[in-house]
Amino acid sequence: MPDVLDRLERGRWRALAHRRNSLPRDPVEIMRAAGQEPDDWQAEYLRRPFIPNDRELLLCCRGAGKTRATAARSLWRMLTRPGHRTLFFAPTQRQTDEMMAYLYDFWHALGRPLAGRKRAPTEAARSLKLVNGSRALALTDNQKGVRGFHVQEIVLDEAAQISDTLFYSVRAMVLRSRGGLVVPSTPYGKRGWFFEEWADEERRWQRMSINAGQCGRYSDEQLAEERKSMGERWFKQEFECSFEDTVNA
Repeated sequence: MPDVLDRLERGRWRALAHRRNSLPRDPVEIMRAAGQEPDDWQAEYLRRPFIPNDRELLLCCRGAGKTRATAARSLWRMLTRPGHRTLFFAPTQRQTDEMMAYLYDFWHALGRPLAGRKRAPTEAARSLKLVNGSRALALTDNQKGVRGFHVQEIVLDEAAQISDTLFYSVRAMVLRSRGGLVVPSTPYGKRGWFFEEWADEERRWQRMSINAGQCGRYSDEQLAEERKSMGERWFKQEFECSFEDTVNA
């Protein structure tokens, strides 16, 4: 009986290795499989290797595609790093559901690699578990019930609007695992932990900033119209990645 079990186990891992080898060799192919050609900055971001104890601040204008790129890169790490566990956080459940929807879209576009025998969850599900032990789970900005997870990566989407309480509660989770902390956001005034972390260059972060002119998704006419409609302060914040004073400052 042990020999039979050993053969079954070896067969399972050979099949797993075969499916892993069938994955695209370049992570940008994840977005392309879903019919989305990555921008230059997204390709650079997707190809950035996983580094233990990494800390990343990603400051982006509105509509730059930061959530899509982050979801695609997290999926790549789940597929290529067995046992890679990721927690997604956002200010609201709708936003975390959107992150998981992107993750599922990319996974289905690749042909659902490393899927288990059980029927795959629907796109509305808030978790994805692969047979290599990797898992993604989407939660909201609620400090209750988020402690105690052992993960290799935490993503705080729209981080500028995530509470200080949640940030300081979850960042310790990746210390034991020497995991990564990924923080993409659009600015939201000179307040809160996100602004403080970005403004203090002595704090240990990898920083990347993409404004509307760099992402290439807007015409000059569109930006001029938005500047006129929104006013200078809101335009700079939403499209030029500028931390502006709050109205009551």
